[in-house]
Amino acid sequence: MSEPRSSALAAAAVGAIALIAAGSAAAQQVHMKMTHTSSLAENQSAGHEIMKLQVESASNGRIKIEIFPNSMLGPMRQTLEQAQLGVVQVAYTSGGGIGQVIPEIQAFDIPYITPNDRVAEYMQNDHELNKFVSDETFKKTGDLRCLQIWNSGGWRSFYTIQGPVKTAADLKGLKIRTVESPIPMEFVRALGGNPTPVPWVELYTSFATKVVAGTMNNVGDLIPNNFHEFLKFGIVDQHAPVWAFSWGNAKWWDNLPADLQKIIMDGFYTLRVTTANIAKERDMTRYKDFEKAGGKVYFPSAEEKATFYPAAKVVRDWYTGKFGDTWIKQIEAARGRAEAHVAAYDAVNVKKK
Repeated sequence: MSEPRSSALAAAAVGAIALIAAGSAAAQQVHMKMTHTSSLAENQSAGHEIMKLQVESASNGRIKIEIFPNSMLGPMRQTLEQAQLGVVQVAYTSGGGIGQVIPEIQAFDIPYITPNDRVAEYMQNDHELNKFVSDETFKKTGDLRCLQIWNSGGWRSFYTIQGPVKTAADLKGLKIRTVESPIPMEFVRALGGNPTPVPWVELYTSFATKVVAGTMNNVGDLIPNNFHEFLKFGIVDQHAPVWAFSWGNAKWWDNLPADLQKIIMDGFYTLRVTTANIAKERDMTRYKDFEKAGGKVYFPSAEEKATFYPAAKVVRDWYTGKFGDTWIKQIEAARGRAEAHVAAYDAVNVKKK
């Protein structure tokens, strides 16, 4: 065999090996472990399962998603650490769940900073707000990116053993269960109540023994956990959405090819919309279930709801005193853009005054 021919064959062989290697790398499966806190019967689980189907299908099997529901791998703080270490690729937390790492994120939970579902949904999809949260998170941690802001379960309102509760004054002196997070605790305190942090697993017993007289939750939490056996009054003040955040391991995310990142982002959109829509339908059903069980749900007038606003201002002042107003300004700017979207949409059909 002549030397030129040998060289040509060798070059062809090297090229073939390179093509095979490239094809193998392209076909290599991405394993994506995700965590969340809901049981299999709840809306978070449904949203994650639909995202899994969509992403795995759209990627032609290049992405394999494994979901760990119901705090299977531990509480939020623990799964967040797992995402930082790359043990899981994506971890869900509430604002409180990452509050020890990024305390400024508690601005999302300042009461009434978000007015309603329509505005909140635009805010969740606001690219400037998402970029700000992701950039600030990466600056602070060096190993996490925010891949999605969403709502895991409706809105928080007050539910009590005694009542009725129609204005802020009706909560004065009551021991209200909160998560162990400063914002809700400061809010209850500003309302004249006694904030009492109780772990979720101990809450049923705490109602039964009257350790606490009320809670700040969504109606969807009451019936499945049998809290309605004790809680008989609700005021739907909707002081905060149940904000949720999906945190991705930065190294894993940054090393993904752009086409797979896009497929995953499309999946997150489906997760967000599915989870929110199921929560809305569920809440309407559970309001009825709560009333059938002897509970009374009260929707306050604008004037009655306004009685809660001075306490919300106390919380806002407390927050700015500790963390400044940078995050508040970003959230309120996103709120302004969202309200403009809603107004423009309504202008198509709503009569001008």
